[in-house]
Amino acid sequence: MKPVVFLGDEARGAGFRLAGLNVRAAEPGRDAEAFERARAEAALLLVDARCAARLPPATLRAALEAAQPPLLILPERAGALPAGDPADAVRRLLGLST
Repeated sequence: MKPVVFLGDEARGAGFRLAGLNVRAAEPGRDAEAFERARAEAALLLVDARCAARLPPATLRAALEAAQPPLLILPERAGALPAGDPADAVRRLLGLST
C-alpha cells in the first residue's frame, strides 16, 4: 500500500511526521524533482503552499489534472508572516509611512 506523503519544509513536516505521514523535504531549486518522486510514491500527496509556488506552473497543472495521486496544496497558516521583509508593513502599522 502506498503512503500518504507530505512535501514541504522540515519544520511543518515534523507535525505531519508525528501524525504518521511520510515526509519529504523539498530543497529549494530541486522542488520539481522532489515533487515527481513524491507523486510516484504517494497514494495521496499533500504539498506545502511555498513548495507548490516554486514548481513550474505546467507541472503543477498537469498533476492536478491527472488526479493520480490525489493532490492537495496546503494553505499557509493563518497569521503567518508574509514572505520577505516585513519592515514596510511595520512602518505602516506604526503610522511612520503610508
